[in-house]
Formats: sequence, C-alpha cells, structure tokens
Amino acid sequence: MPCGSAVKRAEASPKLLPTTPISIPKVLAADIHLTYRGEKISGKNVPFDFIEAKLDIEDGRIRLAPLRLGIGKGAITGDIALSPVGNEVDTEAEVKAEHVNVSHLLASAGLGSGEGILDGTAKLKGRGASMSSILANGDGALRIVMPMGGNINALLVDLSGIEIAPAFLAAIGVPDKEGIRCMVADFELRHGILASRVLEVNTTEHVITGGGRVDLSREIVDMSLRTDPKHFTIGKLATPILISGPLKHLRFMPDKELVIRGGGTCQRL
Repeated sequence: MPCGSAVKRAEASPKLLPTTPISIPKVLAADIHLTYRGEKISGKNVPFDFIEAKLDIEDGRIRLAPLRLGIGKGAITGDIALSPVGNEVDTEAEVKAEHVNVSHLLASAGLGSGEGILDGTAKLKGRGASMSSILANGDGALRIVMPMGGNINALLVDLSGIEIAPAFLAAIGVPDKEGIRCMVADFELRHGILASRVLEVNTTEHVITGGGRVDLSREIVDMSLRTDPKHFTIGKLATPILISGPLKHLRFMPDKELVIRGGGTCQRL
C-alpha cells in the first residue's frame, strides 16, 4: 500500500493506537538475525541521537533486545519479546528511561522548552492480534519521575489552570519558565485500563495534582488536573480541569464539582 494511502487511512480512523493485524504466517516464515547501530540520527523533530538494536526472529518468536536509543547523555533501553499463539501474539516488554533530558523531548514534540532529567520504566504483558488489542488486554505499569527538578515553559503549567488575563499577567512579570522541584507520574495497567496511582508536579509557584484513567480498549480518557498556587496569584482560579474524550480528540474543560484527593509524594517546599 502506498505511504500516502496509509497516512490517509490513519487520519480517517477514530483509533489512535495501531490496529493493523500482525501477520502470523509472515512471522512464522521469517528467520532473521540482525544487529544494527546508527551512530547519528539526523532529522527534524527527532529526539534520538543514536540507536543500537539486536533483532532475532526464529520459529515465529520475535526478540528485540537489547534496544538502546540515545538521548543526549541519557538513553531509552528496551527488551521486547513476542510469541505467536494461534492467530494472536503474546507480548512481554520492558522499557527504561535513564537520565533523559526533557529539553530534547519537548523540542521534538513542539511543546516549547524546558530542562530536567527524567527517569522511568514501562512494563507490558498482553495478548492480541494488533498493538491496539495487545494494549486493550494488557497488564503492566508506567512510572516517570524527575527527582532532581528542572524547569518547564510556563505555558505547560497554564494548561492545567484557568488563565483570565494572560496579557495582564505577562505585564506584571509572570516568568516564561517555572522551576520544577520534583515530578512523579505513576500508573498501573490492568486489563487494558491505565489508572493513576500518583500524579503530581511540584513547581516553585504551584502544586499540580491529578488522577484518573485511560481505557485503552475504547481509547477513552477520564482524567483531571488541579493547579494550586503556593502563594496568592491574581487572575488564576484553582479550578479542576477535566481531560476527557477519545485519545485522538481530547477535551479540556473546567469541572468545579470535582475534588481531587492528593496522592503525591513530592516534598512540599
């Protein structure tokens, strides 16, 4: 299928996660042992500096390990294994982020600027005929932390608050960036439901807390964020923001009835 047609189909689909079935006959027919290293990756909006990977496909079993993507002085490493079971695939994957500079990720995603080092882990175990169905039936966990702090563009903080008069706030000296004291995002995946255990960002001026869940089977989000200033701030209302709807078309709206109960582990400074 031409690349343009595939892109159009993806854009037209209500699903965000890949639904293309994994071809079991092709996997069973393959016998591949490949070691690859790319010492430099050049391209617009690409956060990775280099790649190392070893791929083995034998008797239908796929193993991608080790996988290493360099990002500045840090890296994302992975160990991924897939085994065919009938018309489906059993999947076990573990991915780790170590000392990843957030500035590379923000710049590649077009979300402004920032600094700080991220660590994290993601684990997945599931069975399905496509990536979408594997996640929809999967179990695992996702944890991301910024233990040493950093800073982010203030626009990202404002996304979880109500900005009444941005021009006025800029005029009285609201900074372009806001320092992060620490960040913790901890989610558990059970039977395709990704639910928050801890979600907190502690900045120099705000405490952002939240929670909720993502149904990966239906690709529906039901989460909330609340930004509370550490000091009195003109023009900012501490109103919870509800994030809801399908993954492909999220909605952000205030929810005055919502009460968020803190589960954060950041030290209140």
